[in-house]
Amino acid sequence: MPINNLKNIFIPILLAFLCVSAFQTRLTNFKNSKARTIDEVVYVRLATQIVDGGLQQYTSIPYANELAAQGRDLPGYFFHPLFKHPPVFSLLIALSFKLFGINENAAAYIPILFSILMIPLIFLLGRMIFNAKIGLIAALILTFDPINIICSQKIWMESTLSFFILLSVTFFAYAIKSKKDIFFLLSGIGCGLAALTKYPSILTTFAFILYAMAVQRGLLKKPMFLLSLVLPIILMIPWFLFMRSSSQASFMDSLVRIHYKTPIFNGVPIIGIIGIALLIFFLWLFVIKEKTPELKKWPIDPVRFRKKFLIVISIIFGFALWPQFFHSWQITFLPYTTWRSGTFSGEPVTFYLGRLMEFGIIYIFAFLSFFLVNKEQKELADILRINTFVVLLFYIIWRNYQSRYILACLPFLILLGVDLLFRIYNQAGQLDNSFFRIITRSAVIIVGCLIFMKSQYININLSYTNNLCYF
Repeated sequence: MPINNLKNIFIPILLAFLCVSAFQTRLTNFKNSKARTIDEVVYVRLATQIVDGGLQQYTSIPYANELAAQGRDLPGYFFHPLFKHPPVFSLLIALSFKLFGINENAAAYIPILFSILMIPLIFLLGRMIFNAKIGLIAALILTFDPINIICSQKIWMESTLSFFILLSVTFFAYAIKSKKDIFFLLSGIGCGLAALTKYPSILTTFAFILYAMAVQRGLLKKPMFLLSLVLPIILMIPWFLFMRSSSQASFMDSLVRIHYKTPIFNGVPIIGIIGIALLIFFLWLFVIKEKTPELKKWPIDPVRFRKKFLIVISIIFGFALWPQFFHSWQITFLPYTTWRSGTFSGEPVTFYLGRLMEFGIIYIFAFLSFFLVNKEQKELADILRINTFVVLLFYIIWRNYQSRYILACLPFLILLGVDLLFRIYNQAGQLDNSFFRIITRSAVIIVGCLIFMKSQYININLSYTNNLCYF
């Protein structure tokens, strides 16, 4: 049998095995832990109420009254006529209840299912942008990624919206690579479903706009692409109308109360605003200015300035993240986790970067890939970088740090990290000196082994216990 035919058989079987084993493992971990977060109880209650009385019962007031009677201090959104998030996640749980009965296990099926569906999807995206090997290794890493496992074992919406975002980006990349513009519409639908799960997912649309402006301006002339940008809003119109008729609240009212403690611009230091402005300026300088002939006469040379800027940024972040970098390589180091809300609210702006490195070595190489660009796949890989950048920037500004908020970034970062490791391995094979060639390639293989060892140590001691909340 030809080797290609063997690959075509082996890869689907391996992906199917990963999905089935991951589903069983996550479900077992969920059943073995009886501790539940307040969010999990809320989603179960909301879905139960929808089954009994329809979407009109999409409110947390009954549960809030019970908790208030027990003396529990609650945020204001608990007492609003409709719950603060769009209803897709609760509707999916309600569907699971109708199929499997109203119980916690049926509710857990939804986040677990969408978490494992990301495994074959990251393979497809990785194969499309890079190659099948990178896609397959990325699928393996995502399967055992501690943060992905932890979030999928909670009745939280983040696994579901991460799947929709990954689906949207996959369709977007395929539309560009295949030159079949109809897939832009499917990308827009995926983004709309993500936004109907949680409002900030609309950031994916802004990432696509930014990509078109900075990388492929020809997209701005494609009707299908432009239509895909408004599709998420169109899909959300029925929910806006229902929300308006049910609670007399506008969409902007809802956005203002998305989070009860840290509204998006509340308490953002002036240095943060300046930093954002500088980042936008550098993006224009590095990308748009290079593609605009009339702006090339500007005094600063983008290429030379970029190299110096990246060196400075690397030094700054190197000092700031040195402890987390060291922890990342300590196989037996366990990141701090807690059940206490707000534990990480006072952390510095580098929290997400350091936190990801502590949970996985692969994220070190993912962040390095922003500086060490793969020129052969640069344009398609920029989809991953820009989406990651937009989401990370938004939640850094948001400042209520929880690793689950950036779950949607993980597949993109894993793909970028795996690509960089493969590039190092391949470039090592071109070294003339056989000794250095063997040493370098062996080092990459060792790093790959350490990535899985680190993940499994955290999984055995943290993830599989399902006995944590904020991390």
